[in-house]
Amino acid sequence: MESVRQILSYNIPDAYEGRAEGTTVSLSLKAWTAPYPQILGQNNLTVHPPTNAGLLAMFGVEDDLDQLRLSTYAYPLNSYVDVLSTEGDSVASFHRQITTAVRLAFTNYPFIIERSESGPPGHAPFAETVDHYFSFTHVNRECLLAAGELKNRGIIRRARWYGVQAAAGTEARLGKELRGYATKYRTPQMYCYDGSNLLIVQFRAQTEADIQDEACPIDCMVIPRSSEVDDHCSMRMALYRLVSQGIRRCLALYAPQLAIGACRREWEYFSGCPYWRSNVGRTADLVVGGVSYQREFDQQNRAWKWTPNNGQVGQWDTYVL
Repeated sequence: MESVRQILSYNIPDAYEGRAEGTTVSLSLKAWTAPYPQILGQNNLTVHPPTNAGLLAMFGVEDDLDQLRLSTYAYPLNSYVDVLSTEGDSVASFHRQITTAVRLAFTNYPFIIERSESGPPGHAPFAETVDHYFSFTHVNRECLLAAGELKNRGIIRRARWYGVQAAAGTEARLGKELRGYATKYRTPQMYCYDGSNLLIVQFRAQTEADIQDEACPIDCMVIPRSSEVDDHCSMRMALYRLVSQGIRRCLALYAPQLAIGACRREWEYFSGCPYWRSNVGRTADLVVGGVSYQREFDQQNRAWKWTPNNGQVGQWDTYVL
């Protein structure tokens, strides 16, 4: 057996090209995406390198729950070589090579589920359906964590996203589609896989409405199947970090109100990171009456809490996971 961290760190074997030489692919324009701003080419877009340092910049340090999940053990997956010719091949590759591994981290804390070509949890007042999404059940409701599209090989051109080549209509249409689905499915965490590359996108929205705002800051990263670059991150680990961020966001979205002394706990919408608000402003750390508080995950009670350094009882930050 291996740790889940080891399994997620492995690159995916290179695939065989199943299309005839000279075959080109294109992304059709979806009329419903017209009102949504594109992603690539915006001044507020940060394109991170496909490295572990890039993941750190995009998602921050791993928290207690990440450490707990990634330190568990599982049997390594069988190795497969993909043949990529159609969009269906990309779909099969996505599940066989990536999500099967990612779900090893979520057999607990929490258990997550996958949906394909489904509307968002609950009633949806629209007909469009995203190709795939992750969700979990929390406080008696299904919460959507991250959603994505699965495309034909060649739709994600890494050189264009990193500015080596000029972007074209394909990138504009893809960006509008991802932002549109993010708005409709109410999640700032999005992804797209075309068999060769995994694109992860995070709208750094302070409110849900900010996702469709052209001024909303955006993080993205394009990860190839394999790389010899130092500190290269894998597709599996990148998708894991995106889903983990979605869990933090949902825990914060449905958390109880909390105040300690004159400080009120608030949340960053897109990341679920807590901070404290008082008459002196906003702070990340909490010190009340000379007592400092540390946020930690209580494994026995399956919830986050703030624990004071004076030996007194802590205060619960989230509901049970």
